[in-house]
Amino acid sequence: MSLLGIAITSGDVRAGVFDIEGRVMGQGAAAFAADVDRPGRSEVPMDRVWQALKEAVTRAVAGAGDAVTAMSLAVEGDVAVPVDRNGATLAPSILPGDTRADAVARDFQERVSPIEVMRVTGMPGGMGYPLLRLLWLKEHARDVYGDTYKFMGWQEYVAARLGLEPVTEATLAARTQMYDVINRSWASGIIDEAGLDRDKLSDVRETGTVLGEISRNAAAELGLPTGTKFVLGGHALAVSALGVGAASAGHAMDAVDGAEHLVCASHEPALDVQMMKNGFACWPHVVPDMYVSDAYNFTGANLLRWFARLVGADTAGAVDLDRLTAAMDDAPTDLLVLPYFTISGTPYLDPKPLGSVVGLTLETRRATLIRALLEGLAFEIRLNVVLLGESGVRVNDLHVAGPAATSRAWCQLKCDVLGMPLHRHPDVQADVLGAAMLAGVGTGVYDDASAAVAFCVSAEDSLYPNGERTDLYARKFLQYRRLYPALREIIP
Repeated sequence: MSLLGIAITSGDVRAGVFDIEGRVMGQGAAAFAADVDRPGRSEVPMDRVWQALKEAVTRAVAGAGDAVTAMSLAVEGDVAVPVDRNGATLAPSILPGDTRADAVARDFQERVSPIEVMRVTGMPGGMGYPLLRLLWLKEHARDVYGDTYKFMGWQEYVAARLGLEPVTEATLAARTQMYDVINRSWASGIIDEAGLDRDKLSDVRETGTVLGEISRNAAAELGLPTGTKFVLGGHALAVSALGVGAASAGHAMDAVDGAEHLVCASHEPALDVQMMKNGFACWPHVVPDMYVSDAYNFTGANLLRWFARLVGADTAGAVDLDRLTAAMDDAPTDLLVLPYFTISGTPYLDPKPLGSVVGLTLETRRATLIRALLEGLAFEIRLNVVLLGESGVRVNDLHVAGPAATSRAWCQLKCDVLGMPLHRHPDVQADVLGAAMLAGVGTGVYDDASAAVAFCVSAEDSLYPNGERTDLYARKFLQYRRLYPALREIIP
């Protein structure tokens, strides 16, 4: 018996086959390219996504050596595919980086109160939600909108390709900005105000629902056994949080690769004005009766890659982050780094980069600068933790995934800055494992999400704050909080 987890992002598909204790038995990955041939446009034909999924799954299954009994997905939300009654796609899937709906978004936000949208959907104002892309299609591609039977997210599309009913679930429905996260139903008031058709949206089922067995043709195409069950997965960030054990209140996942995402679990939704102003989204978790909130910094680990290029430390475009972080100073620095080397992310959502290093002298060494860059990233996470706490989202400990998790020194620095326990999960694809765990929960392999975590999730080690350094960083954090407002006043 084995479980298949699949993660679909904007550029690739990764698949993993796991035994019931979460050990990897087979893995596969395949990339697909988006079309960005026109300014402001980023879209992908769904046949490319399906082909990448097929390649990733067949590779994972071929290396597993054990029969898959159930599968589930972790998918990027914020996408919608127009599909006709025959199951044919009418246009490519518009990706989150696409800006063609920005003007429509501004018009909608002038007509509909952003506060009301936040209190109902948990989504703050922004340009990247499917609601706004549907409005754009209705205005600028009327034939596509009119001929659409359902606007499907990627999970719904995959389910249909597998011969199953294309339904969605709460973690993905919420990311459309058209879902009532309290009453767990489509937000008819917002949909009506937007002038969209509710019947073009899929039905919503519980996360972890078994939709049925995939078709024989699909099983043959993917190299899976007949009888493989398909279980509704969810949004990649929520699934990833489950994959590192952030399944109960106070636990948070910190994933650092390109961008850095902080995903916090809570029992109650946080839907106040401050959440909206800070750009924090709040939506259902894949764990029943739980919610997740997301903070992010778009610079993330790209800051280290930038520095490596700057000093010639990268090789053929590849940066050994472990080696780079191992070369940093051991002691806290006197430098302040504002890690806004691109769009800032939460809480300021500033589109104008303001990346800065303050306090450099002729004596500043490379090792000191490396540590200062990591301190800046950690202070930014602490800022988001503080602001989330002011809206009732508490973070008690951190589960780190992605490249940062492989560096014990980087994690200890983050632990000291945040002043909380930190658990490292190196070499874990949290979204893929989390999807496999959901497949197990849905088919009764595990009693519930907590049992799945107990079986499958184990941190390599846990780190604890150094009290003296945490006190020092607490004082330095007060300086950090003043840095962005001061610089933005000087450089408007």
